[in-house]
Amino acid sequence: MTPKPLINHRVRVVVLMGIMLATAACFVLIKIGLAYAPPLRFGGLRLLLAGVALLPLAGSGWRLPPKLWGPTALLALASSALGYSSMFISPKLTEAGIAVVLGNSQPLVVTLLAAWLLAERLSWGKGLALVLGLAGVSLLAYPALRSAGTSLDGALLALASSLAFALGTVLIKRVNPGTSLIALSAWQLILGSLPLVVASGLFEASQVIRWAPQFIAVLLALALVGTAFVTAGWYWLVQGAEVGRLSQWFFLVPAIGLGLAVGLLGERVVWVQGAGLVLVSAGLMLLNLEERVQNPPRAKPAAKGGEW
Repeated sequence: MTPKPLINHRVRVVVLMGIMLATAACFVLIKIGLAYAPPLRFGGLRLLLAGVALLPLAGSGWRLPPKLWGPTALLALASSALGYSSMFISPKLTEAGIAVVLGNSQPLVVTLLAAWLLAERLSWGKGLALVLGLAGVSLLAYPALRSAGTSLDGALLALASSLAFALGTVLIKRVNPGTSLIALSAWQLILGSLPLVVASGLFEASQVIRWAPQFIAVLLALALVGTAFVTAGWYWLVQGAEVGRLSQWFFLVPAIGLGLAVGLLGERVVWVQGAGLVLVSAGLMLLNLEERVQNPPRAKPAAKGGEW
């Protein structure tokens, strides 16, 4: 037998952890960038640069097959235009804790959508992991949730962002673009940037971008790592795993974001946030334990495909 599947599994672990870290860092970077640019124009530039950067990686397959243009347009509207516009506007209208919790409720939404649209089984382990994960991220954000200044509009926008990304995840699983994955990801981002650019022209015409070196660095980081890498990497991962199970790793995002805030901004962790970290970790451990029970290792693990 060849060890290739084991290598593939390790690559998947690296990609997944990279996506979690990049997604968590995006909250900090967006907050910094909003001081230099209006949200819709900022988000549109992020999507456009990410799509243009991805397209050459598709090589000769940069042209999409005709049958994929419909799903690509739907992804562009839902996951890109709606998801990213909501993501960029919500931090200006509500507390960061609420935006983080509602903006990372994809595990719950994706799991329910996958059970409905993809016929994925909602097992007891997956359901309990959902409860633990949601309780954990709520505790992580509790200090911000109890503070004043909360906006219902901002909270709803954060939730809309989560719903949009969840719809995109389920749709890409059903479409299964195969070798056209990179091209689909690129065109989705490029097409998704257009509504944001148009909306910015209508509602942000009087606002300008300050092209400071800090803003350029933030924009490039968000576009190349936080969008191009995250979008293509995530779509690649969901091709070979249950989206409900895989998406629950997004419960790590608020925990990683908290760690970045402590390390980079000097924020303190209170006991209730520590309890949240324990619950998130317990949910993920339960998820992996259930997977091991349902799919015990074979005699030669190297011959087994990298499953989640």
